[in-house]
Amino acid sequence: MVVYRTPIMHSGSMPVDIYSQCVQGTLVLAAKLFSSFGIDTRQVCIVARLVNLNGGMLAIPGNFGMGVEAKQKKPGSDIQIPLDLVPTQRAALDSNSLVMAEKFAAELREYFEPGLDRFPRVMTIRN
Repeated sequence: MVVYRTPIMHSGSMPVDIYSQCVQGTLVLAAKLFSSFGIDTRQVCIVARLVNLNGGMLAIPGNFGMGVEAKQKKPGSDIQIPLDLVPTQRAALDSNSLVMAEKFAAELREYFEPGLDRFPRVMTIRN
């Protein structure tokens, strides 16, 4: 198990970009650890668990770099993404870390309502 934990010290919302970067960094670190220790594992399960979400606020990027704060649709103290564990290829941790992190970010955004219609709830996944 590789866990990355970060304190959010301010009282405002958490930008979704920070979450995505944390997920991607954790995936790359996990790939390096598997490689360094010679662990012969072909499949892994990846799960993000967010706790103490500053009252459940997320800063969603919008047009021209401006953002809007959105509250959770279902207020709770923690969020697990994905809800069910799904096995994935270990090799994808390094080679597809950006795509995987953006999928996690897109799912995180599904927990939040958009502030305005022009702020989409699902991020675009780049190839």
